Order: sequence, then C-alpha cells, then structure tokens
Amino acid sequence: MLLKIYHNMLFNKLSLSILLSLSVSLCVAQEEFPIPKIPAEYPGGYQALYDFIYDNLQYPLEAKEKGIEGKVYVQFIIDQTGDLIDESVKAVKSDNELLNQAAVDIVRKSPNWTPARLTKNGDTVKQRIIIPVSFYITPPGKRKRKRKKAD
Repeated sequence: MLLKIYHNMLFNKLSLSILLSLSVSLCVAQEEFPIPKIPAEYPGGYQALYDFIYDNLQYPLEAKEKGIEGKVYVQFIIDQTGDLIDESVKAVKSDNELLNQAAVDIVRKSPNWTPARLTKNGDTVKQRIIIPVSFYITPPGKRKRKRKKAD
C-alpha cells in the first residue's frame, strides 16, 4: 500500500513537471509568435505556392523507384520583412523519411512572402507556418482512392 502511494506521488510529480514544462514552452511560443490579424502570404496566394511546389519539386529517385508516395508537413517561419528563415525549415510530420529532404528543399526555395501583420495597417510580425507537401507518382486525377472500411 505504501509503495502504491509513493508511486502515485512520484507519477503525479512527474506529470506535473511535464505539464509545467509543456505550459512554459507553449507560453514562449505564443509570446514569440503572436496571432496576426493578417497572415503572411505567398506572392499570388496559396494556390500559387502549390503551383510553385508542383512545378519545382524533385521527387527523390529512391522513393520513386520503391513506389513510395505520401505527405510531408513542413514547418517554417516568415520573418517581419517577408523572408523565409532558412534555419527554421523542417519536416515535422512525414509518411516516409525518404521524402523529407525534398520537401524541405522546395520550401527553402520559395521567394519572399508578404509578412504577417498584427492589424490591417499595423506592425509586421514573424509567423510560423506549416504546409503539407504531397508526393504522388500517379497524377492526382488518375489515382484510385482508398475506401475506408466500414466499422
């Protein structure tokens, strides 16, 4: 019984420590990146961004040979002047590691953005953005859709 109480106390302290650490990290992230009223924008909008990605993406040869398709979520920061901060670009979620570097490389090649603003005519601010980069060997219109199995 005493061991169980000690275990629960230790677990609760560990949980609290992790929770506090997470809370502090979230507060720091919110302070560093305030939510803008006007988000950063790629020249021509998001459709133009995806056109740029589609036109310039280099499909990794090994992934193509193995028939690997998937999606990579790439995170990056646009600074107050609209520049993409090169060191901030990273894959944060991926269907396959072979696709990561190509996704990061194409995002790094993007031209300057219009920076985010706190208000319509206000100060510009940094903004963190996450976008999906899709890799498909078969063009989207010709792919067979996977059907979800009924429960």
